[in-house]
Amino acid sequence: MKFVASSLIVLATSLSATYAWDCTNGREYCGKVLLDTSNMKYNVWQNLWDRGITVEKDRGNMLFRCLGGNNIVEYQEYCKYGCQENTSGSDDACNPEPASD
Repeated sequence: MKFVASSLIVLATSLSATYAWDCTNGREYCGKVLLDTSNMKYNVWQNLWDRGITVEKDRGNMLFRCLGGNNIVEYQEYCKYGCQENTSGSDDACNPEPASD
């Protein structure tokens, strides 16, 4: 029973760390990545509001650049063909063309 309880604590800690992180200065991120993190949602919404961009668009397919301090992000562009997450440590990017079936 002790093993199960301690395993659950470790799992809960790792899950909460997944959803609260700091963006890397200069890196570009898909909106869906930022919106999945609890501490980034406000910054995404605020940046779109400040630029007069309607939030009815698919925010997950918008590309943002991290400006550093306090997780400030800046809208770059809307990804017409979807935004591709790159988990290898490189920038996320807009797909250049529609996905082929």
